[in-house]
Parts: sequence; C-alpha cells; structure tokens
Amino acid sequence: MASEDDDILKQLALEYAEQMDEILNDLESAIVTLSKTGAVSLELQRNVHSMKGAGASFGIRVVSAICHQFEDHLTQVRDGQIPEQDVVDKFLKYVDLLREARRVTLDQGLNDAGRDDAYGLIQTQLAELQGSGLRKVLVADEVRSIRPLIEATFSSVKARVVFVDDGMIALTRCLFEKFDLLVVAGKLKTIDGAGVIAALKLSGRGDIPVCALLTSSGKERLGGVCGADAVVERTPEALIKLPALLNANEAKNG
Repeated sequence: MASEDDDILKQLALEYAEQMDEILNDLESAIVTLSKTGAVSLELQRNVHSMKGAGASFGIRVVSAICHQFEDHLTQVRDGQIPEQDVVDKFLKYVDLLREARRVTLDQGLNDAGRDDAYGLIQTQLAELQGSGLRKVLVADEVRSIRPLIEATFSSVKARVVFVDDGMIALTRCLFEKFDLLVVAGKLKTIDGAGVIAALKLSGRGDIPVCALLTSSGKERLGGVCGADAVVERTPEALIKLPALLNANEAKNG
C-alpha cells in the first residue's frame, strides 16, 4: 500500500513531467544552434543540469540518468567548434529519450510495475547510446590536478572517464549507470570514499570493480575495511597502471 509521501512524490513527478515539454523544445532549439555555430549555450547546460536535479528530486530517476550522460558528452564539445553530425544526432537522441521518459511518467494506464519496465527499456537505449565497445570509468576525487593524467591514461585503452568530486553523486551514478571501473578517493563531498565503497557493496552492485585511490595514511581504512578490490597511491607512477585493473577485470569475467 502506497504511503502518503509516495502519493505526494508521484503527484510532483506528474506536475514536473507536464512542464518538461517546453524545456525539451528549448533543448532542441539549443542543439540546432550548436550544430550551426558550435556555441554551447549556458541555457543548454543549465536546462540539462536542472532536469538532472529535478529527476532526482521527483523520483524520475531515468531522467537523471539521461541528463548525467548528456552532460558528460556536452563537456567534450569545444565551444566555438561545430560538432560532427553524429554528435548532434546523439544529443537529439537524448532529447528523444527524455520525451519518452515524460510520456511514461504521464501514462496513467501503467501500473508501477509497467512503468518500471518502460523506464528499464529507456535505460537500455541509454546504455546503447553510450556506445558499444567504449568502456566507462568513474573517478571520484576532489583533486583536479591529476585529472589530465588519468584521462590520458584511460584514453590509451579506449575508455572514457567521468569525473565527480561528491561521494553521493558517485554512488547514485553507480547505482543507475553501467561503469566498468570505479576509482574512488578517501576525501569527497557529502559521503567519503569509505562510505561510497561500503554502500555500493551493500547495494548489490558488486559487479563494479572498485579501486581505492588514496594517500598512504588512508590505505588501511579504505582498502581493508571497506573491501576495495584494489588500492592505488595517488602518484604518477601508480596512476598510469590503472588501465591494468580494467583489463584484469575483463579477463576475470571472461
């Protein structure tokens, strides 16, 4: 039996879904402008970011997942450089998926199980849009200076890196997106690295291999107690070995 809070959340989700159509039209217009001018407008970035937050707030988790991936790809577009047509088509596909999520949310003919199944189909399409053969790594760390090295290291093995500095965001993304490796530091916003690892293991997402990225002072706490699959020091010599963990996990899973 649904609680009063559940009913309120569903009503808020319906009200937000009603408003999504105008936002999606604005997204399409901004993408068309991007395809002609190469300008990644603040409005485009702001709308995707706000929809990501709204999806999380109103319980439409698939909307947050779509917008997370949309944001990741937006950051790869150089402002002022007109993107290739396949990139533009991918952005428009994200809008199509958001429209489908809106339709499912508003469909009063679906029960909870049917709606979850429909959201699951959207998640499948989202995973396909990510790209077959392209591995995905999530790095949760507040230290920005090491990001170029990590990104270059994984690009050599055709893996795309997503960076976050908030433990709650890292955990949420791991719960609702497919990652081939999580690299997590001890110090993070909201939830520390130890909390992320422990929560991930308890959530049933033990399929994501976890590497604890830390200084020697935090090794025992993160690597031992919370069950990280590997521990790597935050040094250039150690960081360039991270792709080996990705390859080892693939070999293990056959």
